[in-house]
Amino acid sequence: MLNSLYLRLNVTSILVLVIFLSVLGVVIDNAFSESARLALKERMLGQVYQLLTTSELDENDQLIMPLPTDLPYPQLALPDSGLYAFVAVNGSDRLLWRSPSLTNRQIPKPFALKVGEKKWSELIMEDDNHYYLLGFGFQRTLKTGIYSYNFHLMTEMLPLYKQIDQYRHRLWGGFSKCFGRVVSHADFGTALGIKTVTEG
Repeated sequence: MLNSLYLRLNVTSILVLVIFLSVLGVVIDNAFSESARLALKERMLGQVYQLLTTSELDENDQLIMPLPTDLPYPQLALPDSGLYAFVAVNGSDRLLWRSPSLTNRQIPKPFALKVGEKKWSELIMEDDNHYYLLGFGFQRTLKTGIYSYNFHLMTEMLPLYKQIDQYRHRLWGGFSKCFGRVVSHADFGTALGIKTVTEG
C-alpha cells in the first residue's frame, strides 16, 4: 500500500514538473523570439535614419544619394547581400533610388506613408526567402515646394531564424537534461518494492 502511494507521488511529481517546464519553456521561448524581432526592428530603424542623413536634394530638387563606396553600410553596395534599400515618391510606385544590392532583384511595392510614419512588413520574395521590409515617411521643405519621399529598407530574416533556432535548441536541450536528471533520481525501485542486492 505504501509502495503504491509512493509510486503515485513520484509519478504525480514528475507530471507536474513536465507541465511546469513546458509552460516555462514556451514563455521563455516566446519572450526571446519577440526580443530578437524587436532588436532587428530597432537596428533597421537606425539604419534607415543613417541612410536619411546621407541623402540630399540638388539645385533641381532631385534626390541625391551617396556613391556605392560611400553608403553607410557596405552590404547595400553588394548584390544579393541580404540588405537592400530603395526610395520612392510618396503615394507612388515611382522609384527615385535603389541600392546596388537590389541589382537584378524584384523590388517590393512601396508603402504609402505619412511623414514620420514607420511601417514593417514580413515578405516572401521571388527567391522564396523571408524578408523584413521597413518603410519610413520623410519630407523636405524647400523654397520650391514640399517633397515627400518614402525610404525603405529590406533585410533577410534567415539570420534571425537561425538565432532563434539555436536558442531553442539550447533552451529545450537544457530542460531535457534537467528532466532526465530528475527521473534518474526518482526512487521507482523502492516504490515498486524492488530491493537492491549488494554483494558482501
